[in-house]
Amino acid sequence: MLIDNNQLNIPYIDIVHKSKAGLFIASGSEILFCNDAFSSIFNLNPEDIAQSSVMSYVENQEQEKLKLIIQNLSNTIGASYSGNFQLAPKFGKRQYMSSHLHSYETEDGLVYIVGASRNATDRVTKTKQLIESNTMLESLYKNMVLGIFTYDFANEKVLDCNQLTVDILNYKHKEEVIGLNRFDVLPRFSDYSPNTDFHKVAKEHQRMVQRGESFYIESVFKKSDGEEILITGHIVPTNRKQNEAFIIFNDVTEKYKRIAEKRKIEESYRHVFNNSHEAIIYIDLDSLNPILANQNALDLFCVNSLDELSKLRPDDFVVLDDDEKRSPIDYYKESLEFVLKAHKHYDEVWIATKNKERIRVKITFVLDKYESDSHKIILFIKDVTTLYKAQQELEQKNIELEKYIESNLQLEKFAYFASHDLQTPLRSIISFTQLLERNLAASISEKEQGYMDYIIDSAKNMKDLINDILSFSRVEVDDFELSTFKLQELWDDIIPDFQSDISTHNIQLDMKGFDTTIVADVIKLKQVMTNLLSNAIKFRNKTEPPEISVHCEEQKVNWLFTISDNGIGIDKEFHSQIFMLFKSLHPRSEYKGTGIGLTLVKKLIEGHGGEIWLKSEAGKGTTFYFTLAKPKKTNQ
Repeated sequence: MLIDNNQLNIPYIDIVHKSKAGLFIASGSEILFCNDAFSSIFNLNPEDIAQSSVMSYVENQEQEKLKLIIQNLSNTIGASYSGNFQLAPKFGKRQYMSSHLHSYETEDGLVYIVGASRNATDRVTKTKQLIESNTMLESLYKNMVLGIFTYDFANEKVLDCNQLTVDILNYKHKEEVIGLNRFDVLPRFSDYSPNTDFHKVAKEHQRMVQRGESFYIESVFKKSDGEEILITGHIVPTNRKQNEAFIIFNDVTEKYKRIAEKRKIEESYRHVFNNSHEAIIYIDLDSLNPILANQNALDLFCVNSLDELSKLRPDDFVVLDDDEKRSPIDYYKESLEFVLKAHKHYDEVWIATKNKERIRVKITFVLDKYESDSHKIILFIKDVTTLYKAQQELEQKNIELEKYIESNLQLEKFAYFASHDLQTPLRSIISFTQLLERNLAASISEKEQGYMDYIIDSAKNMKDLINDILSFSRVEVDDFELSTFKLQELWDDIIPDFQSDISTHNIQLDMKGFDTTIVADVIKLKQVMTNLLSNAIKFRNKTEPPEISVHCEEQKVNWLFTISDNGIGIDKEFHSQIFMLFKSLHPRSEYKGTGIGLTLVKKLIEGHGGEIWLKSEAGKGTTFYFTLAKPKKTNQ
């Protein structure tokens, strides 16, 4: 029940009523008395609160706590308690009161609890916000994916940092970082930016912090082992103390290196693009227009800019074969569709430039795979007009060569069989003429004897010609049997055949390099040497003693032979003819021969992978040069 002021026996009751602090008296949990300040906490009158339970004014979860507090105070005279209580929802959402409770006993043994309370909603809310803020800040420090310092710019030292900062700067413990001066981790100059004085920049940052500014930074930090890293981040004042700020940063060294490498690669690609011998055009499939082209592409189509190139349609430059049923635009679209499926496509086609010049080009279509959903194609266009024409000419020459080879094979077969077939009647002519000569020896006239001699000489000449044709037709490269021998051995086999001529005509021989070891077909080289030596003797100068020199010189990839004489020589106008088949520069009555000898020599030397040439003037002698190629296994 409500008690009056006399029953409470409270001194200075007027002061209590007028107090701005909310005061109340309770017996156990029942409120016996309260002043206006207390009832105003709940927007009630004192009469509304009297005889009510204090429990009804606090939130449900707070009631158990308050019940225990009252029990303890009631059982312990003179005890006190101070704390905050959240009010019941009916008095407002998240409303709080701060209370100080104290128990005392009257003279007649009654125990009362006196409380002093005030509305603490603002203070409790701010306290909670501060706690939450500190918790969030602590969580931010611990879990932030960026490095963070709390830095005192006035005293130039690190106040706090997170673990990631410790890891980035390669320290072992957080305590090693705290207390560092920022210039301990900030080099003055760095290879990353040689022209930047980072200490000078840092001093400007300090002035900006003093002005309370937040700003972005790009800088270089030095790790504990001296390695430098690139960082980007922000400096943000803490708003707690002047000259105190957060330095929030991220290690972007690897990102920078990747970007630098990418730029380097792109620069390489750009260099290749601009300096390629091929025309390169980048096509957007959606519009079918070129979006990029190098200078070679502009030159190929005889235009001055990408804009001019964009205005060209396939009908303007694609030249299809007469039997082609597709239009140029259909051909162009089908080629692009094909490369979308196969990712690469090759073709060769004629194009007409803006100057109406026809050019044969080889086109490589490549799908740009840089992006998975790319709708762009790169065209590599190469002018192959010269190559195409050369190939056409080569194909024609191959056809002619095949015909020639076939004809030549038939000719050689004919020569071989004809030589054999002609040998028999020639032998018969010679034999029967000689027999007739013997039988008529007593009665034959001088004129008839001349006829007989002419028949026999002609038949012998024919026989020599047939033998030379037979030798020529038998020369095949595949039949060459190479062996290793001393040149002197070959010469010793050749010289006896010429001993009579050497003695008769008093020929002077000069030989050098005959101790050389060579690799060749002995029989065929003997034919070459015999033929050239025979010509030197045959075409000697009748007015002076013959001089013949035969030299051999070993060179890096071949052997060089030189056969010189002081004979009648050969006029320069005939130099290109003497190796032709059946070509003889002199009447047979003056110099006997079939006109096949030098042709055979040339064929034998070429079969050895060599070549033959001469130097000569009429009346000044002749020098023949020829080489024999060394087999690869003997090359030095």
